Amino acid sequence: MTADRLDHLIGTAAGFGVAAFFIYRRFRRNFGRQRLKRGTLKLRVAIFCSAGLLILASTLHSIAAALAALAGLGAGLGIAFAAARHTRFEERDGELYYVPHTYAGLAVSALFLGRLLYRLVSGLSAPAPSSAVLYKTSAFGSVAFNPATMAIFFILVGYYVYFYSYLLLRSGRLTAEDLESRAAAGGKGI
Repeated sequence: MTADRLDHLIGTAAGFGVAAFFIYRRFRRNFGRQRLKRGTLKLRVAIFCSAGLLILASTLHSIAAALAALAGLGAGLGIAFAAARHTRFEERDGELYYVPHTYAGLAVSALFLGRLLYRLVSGLSAPAPSSAVLYKTSAFGSVAFNPATMAIFFILVGYYVYFYSYLLLRSGRLTAEDLESRAAAGGKGI
């Protein structure tokens, strides 16, 4: 094996490792008690809003892309609204935690992972693209020119912007009655 080939394999493995780590973290945030970090939530809302606005600008070229974006945004907001209604808050050792609705977050993450895997598999099985279509197959172009990818992207944007904003707003107005105690949870320590 040549040094170039070994470097390529190591780079590819490292890339897949980093991607797997981020996917694991995304799924991990859907289960169990999560510490509420206001600064992190504000940053995530800003990132999702910025990315959503940048990608939304690309829908101006196509009615299908605009409809996919609106449908995805509506679906994401609906899922987030349902998830927010089932989110619980608790305080432990002076720290505020939330327990997200597992199935809503899992569904959104599964949509993202499923679309990512589909794009990966379809990209591996497709012939090499010509230079005329490289933009459409780039990371940005694949979102901007594919209605299914556009819809899933905006499901993520709608879900996370609403849900993280809900956490920020609701956590600032919690009363003692809103907080779940260990005894009310059956002593399981959620």
